[in-house]
Amino acid sequence: MSSSSQILRYDISYNYISTFIKENFIVENNEYKCDTYIFKRLMLKNKIYELQEYLIDKYYNSKRNYPRNMTTYRGFNVVLRQLCNNLNIKYRYHIQYIHSTYNIIYYITLNDLVENNNQNNNINQDSNESPKDKTKNLDKIVFK
Repeated sequence: MSSSSQILRYDISYNYISTFIKENFIVENNEYKCDTYIFKRLMLKNKIYELQEYLIDKYYNSKRNYPRNMTTYRGFNVVLRQLCNNLNIKYRYHIQYIHSTYNIIYYITLNDLVENNNQNNNINQDSNESPKDKTKNLDKIVFK
């Protein structure tokens, strides 16, 4: 946590927030997607209230209205941006105009997801064998 945070009083666990994102958001193109549909699902499963309970003590007393207002999509996005900025998590957003309303979709990039995909790409690039060659090698496996 940055030591000059004027909103957050105590450190927030990166693992807790990354686990929350991984369990509840949708993975799309190496990013976690959050939109109104995901928010509604979180509300139905009471996940927003669990996050709210975790966060409310981490904020200064005068700033506790942020987690209290997480019951709206707009309030949830405010807290999500604050957490991402505080934990140095990269995010971007895309504004959609559908049926005369604007919808903001957030895309969050966690370092864990990027590292895992880079490792998988390196493994695939290292092997020069074609898929047929790989299946031929399976015949050589001996089971005991």
